[in-house]
Amino acid sequence: MEELVGEIVDEFDVEEPLVEPLAGGEVLVHGRMPVDQLNALVRSELGEGDWDTVGGLIFSTLGHVPAVGESIEQGGVLLRVERMEGRRITKVRLTPVELLGHAGAADAP
Repeated sequence: MEELVGEIVDEFDVEEPLVEPLAGGEVLVHGRMPVDQLNALVRSELGEGDWDTVGGLIFSTLGHVPAVGESIEQGGVLLRVERMEGRRITKVRLTPVELLGHAGAADAP
């Protein structure tokens, strides 16, 4: 049923947090996190377009279904896909570019 209509939440589902702070200044966010909330979190503007979520931003920027480990750089933040469920991005690691020593997305681990 969820394949046809999208996510169905019931009393047995455990909601994952949208934001998980990590050591070293990185943050793990859910792919369904709204971009406007992400902008407030990172105090930046990560662009505007036909997407509402972090996952949509990554899909649109890359132009294809990403693989785990692919990343983009937006607004001084590296967004790296950490987990996928089918074609859905479920976890994204955010790393401020200054923590990378100003390395680009291609140089990220």
